[in-house]
Amino acid sequence: MVALGWLDSLHVFSRAEEGQPLVPTPLAPTGVVRSLCIDPTGRFLLSGGDDKTVRAWDLGSHTMLGSWVHSKKIGCVAFAPDSEGTNGIGLFADKFGEVFTVNLKDFGAAPVLKLGHLSPVSHLVFTPSGRNLITCDREGHVRASVWPHSDIIDRYFMAHKTSLQVVLPLVTAPLLFTTTVNGAEVCIWELETAICLEQYSAADLRDSMDGRAARPGDQAITVRCACECVDRGMI
Repeated sequence: MVALGWLDSLHVFSRAEEGQPLVPTPLAPTGVVRSLCIDPTGRFLLSGGDDKTVRAWDLGSHTMLGSWVHSKKIGCVAFAPDSEGTNGIGLFADKFGEVFTVNLKDFGAAPVLKLGHLSPVSHLVFTPSGRNLITCDREGHVRASVWPHSDIIDRYFMAHKTSLQVVLPLVTAPLLFTTTVNGAEVCIWELETAICLEQYSAADLRDSMDGRAARPGDQAITVRCACECVDRGMI
């Protein structure tokens, strides 16, 4: 299952049978979509964006289950661990830097403020254990809060000076992989201590793979996205 938001359109791609091509299904019209998240079961989708509305979707029927209208534009959305089990909790961050939870079993309940940053929040990511919620803001501040008691901050990851492009807690090792939007800082952190183990630039990584030193006139590059290959222990 793949969800794709493009401007004010939202599509879900799925297969009728294994081995068949992905077939797109448009969902109901929305405002400009800024963030999407599919829950771990693959049954539900959260979306949020510039129309200040968070929507929950049923991916089986391609229908909207409910929505919450907020006072500010939505920057990112996420599902809390065990969201299909006993919790039923979604999260969203607005452009003011505040993070709220919503009850996916009671669409009439108002969002609850959980934490705040001093600038817009760009990422909401849970560690594989579900113990920590990692939040990042436009200034490059990264912190791990205890979940669900997110007013308790466990630690800060202090190195970045600009906003984050990639925030990836690893499953195969207790590490956190982060990159900035300008490609100047690519960091590998020890997750439990927030110690920065390695720091590169995107150009350093390119040159090490090419087996050559940087040359005058080389274009600046950045890391746009990243994923973990769990079976190989690689990023």
